[in-house]
This record gives sequence, structure tokens and C-alpha cells, in this order.
Amino acid sequence: MALLDISLVTQALVKLIETRVKVLLKEHVPATSTVWPLDALLTVSPEPPDSPKEGDVLTFYLYHLSEDGHFKNLAPSGNDQSPIRYTPMGLNLYYQLCARSDLQDATGAYREQLLLGLAVKTLRDYPCIDDSTELIDVNNQTVKILEETELAGAGNRLRINLHPVPNNEAVSYWTAGSLPLRLAAYYQVSLVLLEPEKSRTRTGRVLTYGVHAFVGGAPHLYSSQNVVTFKVPNEADLRQIELRPAQATPAAPPTQPLPPPSVASKITFAGANLTGDCTYLLLKNTRWKDPVQVGSTWEVVVTENHLMAVVQETAGAEGVLPGIYAALVKVIRRRTMPDGKVREFEYLSNEAPFVIAPRIGTITSEANGTVTVTGYIFQHSELKPDALQLYVGGERLAAKAEGVPGVGEFVVTDANTLTLRPPAKLISSGWVPLRIFVNGAESPPKWIKV
Repeated sequence: MALLDISLVTQALVKLIETRVKVLLKEHVPATSTVWPLDALLTVSPEPPDSPKEGDVLTFYLYHLSEDGHFKNLAPSGNDQSPIRYTPMGLNLYYQLCARSDLQDATGAYREQLLLGLAVKTLRDYPCIDDSTELIDVNNQTVKILEETELAGAGNRLRINLHPVPNNEAVSYWTAGSLPLRLAAYYQVSLVLLEPEKSRTRTGRVLTYGVHAFVGGAPHLYSSQNVVTFKVPNEADLRQIELRPAQATPAAPPTQPLPPPSVASKITFAGANLTGDCTYLLLKNTRWKDPVQVGSTWEVVVTENHLMAVVQETAGAEGVLPGIYAALVKVIRRRTMPDGKVREFEYLSNEAPFVIAPRIGTITSEANGTVTVTGYIFQHSELKPDALQLYVGGERLAAKAEGVPGVGEFVVTDANTLTLRPPAKLISSGWVPLRIFVNGAESPPKWIKV
């Protein structure tokens, strides 16, 4: 049974130690003992070990508590909001057992060791305390340990374990410099349930049962891929390369008549169990708080083992900037319940990485040596100043804020347009590769003539 007053646990343990140790002193310590004479009196206290108290004292001090991990996910009995308030909290209690005598000579140390040894034996002989735990005291009377507390009759069960504190760590339990290190034992007592709030609601009774079989398992993605087509200068044939993970460029905005989407914008995810009553493609990016579901413009096509889509400049209400993304597949499977209602079962796949690359549209060379490049996207409020990098050949161009770029510089004139001038060492070099990086994502192969 749960409780609010954890001092009841301490009271029961102190009673156990006091009753049993006094019996052991009477039965096993000789009357002629100089360590424990007949007139010696024992006190068992829940106070800290060095609290001011005269005589011979055994202290059983609660110095720490922690939550038991096995009881963190208990389900509440009702549908109350903040359900954690309506479930009991499992606690582990940590005690320090120490003996203290006010005698200042060697007899005091011997007496402390005697008492501590008997107390340790007691807790070992009675490792579990419940309603049936009873002892015979020094007056030959039967004592039930839980009888005089609110723990009795409630099904409480306390387990006592000697806590294995290494000798080199025991010193940390005492304030260095002000107190000597004392002989002590450390115990963990579990499990104590802290009383929850009374539930104001209760879940409904189950009157009908429904068993639903799903042939397929949860969706899973294995990889992403796409094909990039390009033409090397002075070659007649096109070349194609397959990229894994995919490095797709967003498709150009639709025009009239609608052009077919570029091959580089088509991306394929390979996986398993991707079909259901509804299948959705979700994207994750570090700029977004939650995954974003793509719209119909992505032209998602799903089969059992593949999902094909056309990358667009937007996903839902979010702008799709070049960079590294993760794709997830959400599958909805519907089943009719016994009451006739239709219930949806939602499954999410793992994440598959892919790259959205900057798109290069047109490249125009001017008579003065400048080159104008249009594409997507070179300027955006969410792009950091150093997110855009340009290379002509193997040379990196320097960014210029505005105006006409100088040799080896580039200027971003608007979000989708930039002007550059190749480095001096490349002038009259013929065809050289143009490489644009945005957020670490590289554009498909393109060349300019300088």
C-alpha cells in the first residue's frame, strides 16, 4: 500500500534493530564483559550519527532517497490529465547505520564495534519485513514490527539490502576536517510507494473485443538514390551517374506548358512494407522543430518496396533549402472495430538520409568576362553568411557584398541569381567546372568557358 509518511518505514526499522539487538546483548554477551556491563543501556535513534546524545547509541539515519525506475511507467487507473499525479511513486531509501559511545577510552571503540556488529546481524537475519514479521523481546513478549504503525495490515513489504559502499568512498559520507571517519554500514530499503492523488475518472469497461491481423510489418527504409544526367564539354553523349544516398535538386517552378521534371529532381527510396490505406512522405531538417509532410506537388508514388517523389522548393509551409535531410514514411492502416467505427493505426519508418543540392539553371557569359548564373537558391534569411561557397576549377571565389565582382569574386544579386568573375590564373583556360555549395550540398556537374 502507498503511504505519504516515509518516517513510518524508519520507525519500523528502528523498532526491529532495538528489539533484536537488546535480545542479542542479553543472550550472547557474558555478564562479566567489560565491553558491555549489565548496567549498560542502549538507545536506538533515527538521528544523524553525530547528533548530541549521551550514552550508547545506535543510529539508523535516512540520508538519501531515489526513485525506483521500475515504477516510473505505471499506467493510471483513469483518464485524468497529468496522469503521473495519479500513480504511486516507487522510492528506494538509503540509511546509514552507525554506533556511538560517549566513553572516551578504548572501551568506547570496542562497545561501538560490538553494537554495530549485532545491528548488522539483525538486518541480515531479517532481510524482509511484512505483517508476519515478529520477534521475542528481552521480556519474552512477542513483538510484531509493523503492528504499531500505519504500515500494518496494508500489505507492505520492505526489503533490506546492505549497500556495497567501497571503503575508499565511505569517507565522502563524513565532513572532512571536522569529524573523524566512523565505522558505519549503509543500507538500501525498498520498495516504498509514495501515495498518489485520488483519481477522479476511470477508464471504461471492455465490452467487446476486436482482433486485427496485419499482414505486413512496420515500414522500413533501406536507402535513397537518384540519377544525375550531365554532358561533359566537347562530348556528344550524355553521361549518367547514380547517387546513393540521393543528391537531388528541387524541380524548377512550373510553367505553361508544364515541363517534365528534371531527372535530377526525382528521388527513389527503397524499403519494405511501404503500402497501406494511406502513405505519406515526411522530411526532417535541423531548421524545423517537427517533421514536415510533403504536399501533392511532390508527386509521391508508392509500391510495396519503393517510394518515388519529385523534390520541390517547398514542403508543406516550409521552404526547402539545400542541405542534409532525413526522410520518413508514415503508413496509415485502417480497421473496422466491433462497434462499427473505423480506427486508424499509424506506423512510422526509420529515417533515411539524403541531400537536396542547389540547382543551376542557366549560365550566361558576358563580353567583360563576368558570368551570370541562375538557379536555386543562393540567398535566404535562414542561410548563414558562409553557407554559400563557389569554386571555379579548383579555386575558391571570394564573396562580395554588392556591385560588380572583381577577378576571383562573386556577387549574389538576388535569391536565385549570382554574378562571378573567374580568377586571373584561369583566364583563357577553356572549359572549367563550376561548383556551388550551399549548406555543404554541392550542385550537379556544370562547366563554364573562361
